[in-house]
Amino acid sequence: MKTIFFSLVMVLLLGVGCSDTTNKVKKSSGSLEEKIKEHYTNDAIDTLQTTKFYVPVYSEIYSSSENMKIPLTITLSVRNTSTTEKNYIRTVAYYNTHGKEIKHYLEKPIVLNPLETMDFVVEEKDKEGGTGANFLIEGNFKNTVPVIQAVMIGTLNQQGISYLTEGIEVK
Repeated sequence: MKTIFFSLVMVLLLGVGCSDTTNKVKKSSGSLEEKIKEHYTNDAIDTLQTTKFYVPVYSEIYSSSENMKIPLTITLSVRNTSTTEKNYIRTVAYYNTHGKEIKHYLEKPIVLNPLETMDFVVEEKDKEGGTGANFLIEGNFKNTVPVIQAVMIGTLNQQGISYLTEGIEVK
C-alpha cells in the first residue's frame, strides 16, 4: 500500500514539474498604445535639432519560391542611450514596399527618459508592409545616439525564424 501511495505521489509531482511551459506567452499589463499615450509630452521641443532614422523591416519573407511567403511579427525598439538626458520622438511612421505610408504611430511627440525604451509592433497577420517595408523615426536625441532596432520573428512548421535590423541616420 505504501508503495502504491508513494508511486502516485511521485507521478503527480513529476507531472506538475514537467508541465509544458514552452507555449506560454507572457501577457502584457497594458497595450503598447496605452504605454505610448502615457509618454505623450507637452515639453517645448520645437527648438531642438531633429534627426531621422530609416529602419528596414520585413512583414513577410519569401520561402522556397516567390509564391510562398512567411508572415513575420515586427517589433521596432527605440532606446534612449543617455544616462542623464531625456530624448523625444516626434514621428514613427510605417511604410510598405512601395513607399506608401501605412501607419503613423504618434498623435504627438513622446518623451523617453534616460535609458528608457519604447516599442512599436506590427502584428504577424498584418502583411500590408510586404518584403520591403520600413520605418522612419524622427526625434530629438540631444547629445546621444539612440539604438533603433527591429526584431522580426515568425515560424514555418515548427522552425523559428528571426531577423534583426538596425536603424541608420538619414538626411
